Amino acid sequence: VWSINGLTLILNLFILPTAYIVLRKGFKPARFFLLAFTILILSVFGFVLRNFGTLPSNFLTDYGLQIGSTFEVILITFAIIDRFRQFKEDALRRAEELGEFQRKANIELEKKVDERTSELREQKDIVERKNTEIVDSIQYAKRLQEAILPSDKRMKDFFQNHFLLYIPKDIVAGDFYWAEEMDEWKFFAAADCTGHGVPGAMVSVVCHNALNRSVKEFNLTNPAEILDNVRRLVIETFAK
Repeated sequence: VWSINGLTLILNLFILPTAYIVLRKGFKPARFFLLAFTILILSVFGFVLRNFGTLPSNFLTDYGLQIGSTFEVILITFAIIDRFRQFKEDALRRAEELGEFQRKANIELEKKVDERTSELREQKDIVERKNTEIVDSIQYAKRLQEAILPSDKRMKDFFQNHFLLYIPKDIVAGDFYWAEEMDEWKFFAAADCTGHGVPGAMVSVVCHNALNRSVKEFNLTNPAEILDNVRRLVIETFAK
């Protein structure tokens, strides 16, 4: 009995410093544990010292252990309640932190989306501007190409009863028609140059110029000779 009582005193003394250390580390419920075990230890001391005969037998020493245990249970209950309250506060704080993180993430995402949208809009504007420039240039090339084609008046002078169907695949075309007059001769040609669009149009200009030179500069009137000379001039132009 003496050994048991002595060990009880020694073991209970380890509870107080442990609770104090935990309290110093910021664990708030430890204050309830510290108070609860302080009361319990005092009651145990009273009970043990009574057993040793150091303290007289009375109500407090006889029932101190039960009284101390009762207060311990009550205070530990408060500690558990406080712990649950802390759990709730921690959960609310983490929920708020998560909400704040989500809000910042949404703001950052919206910012990146706005930046990307702005970049795409700028690229779209550049593409549209370049496309407009290209189309404008091709439209101007169309007017230049139409300038080398025989006018309606000239065609009527050549052929009183005629119709003309000219439908280029693109805005400008490699197909063209040509009409010229020299002395009593009237010349007409419908030509199909290699390619479509701008490349075909450039070839048509070269070929048109070769036809004009063959008739006006070389004074050729035989269709076969005109075509042979046009072939030679075109080859010379592109020989480089």
